[in-house]
Amino acid sequence: FTASRPVYTCVPTTATVTVGGKPYTWGYTVSYVDLDASGTASENSDGLKRIDLTVSWTDAVWRATKSITAVTMRTRG
Repeated sequence: FTASRPVYTCVPTTATVTVGGKPYTWGYTVSYVDLDASGTASENSDGLKRIDLTVSWTDAVWRATKSITAVTMRTRG
């Protein structure tokens, strides 16, 4: 059984930055976590958010897109 995880509205959700002359694209999603096992995550009853941050870039040697994702949790407050 997988609970529904509504996505929290956040801006910006994607952007590009240049570091050392190389462009990196980053994006994130924030979704609520179903703490009470009701089947639906809710801001009012659960209050825990999962934050996924992904950074992508093009590898200069292999000319392939690479990415890394970091995940963390945050409570209200």
